[in-house]
Amino acid sequence: MGRTIASYLEEFGGWDGYVEDSYDTRQFVSLRAFDGADPELFLKIMFIVPAIPGDDFPALYGDAVILKEYTLPVGTHVPR
Repeated sequence: MGRTIASYLEEFGGWDGYVEDSYDTRQFVSLRAFDGADPELFLKIMFIVPAIPGDDFPALYGDAVILKEYTLPVGTHVPR
């Protein structure tokens, strides 16, 4: 499920803000790449982890954009 750019802008109070990932860590997100896009455009922000540590991410949707890659904190348990 996605949300509109407008709803994120309202929540963030601007183009930049924080979203919580699946591991209870707040991640900084900038939506500035969407400046000028239709505010009613739906975005789906996902957090994915490769099935095997060190592997590449699985194939994403054809119109997907990776906004950020980050390392999980040491000791984070990832169900496989």
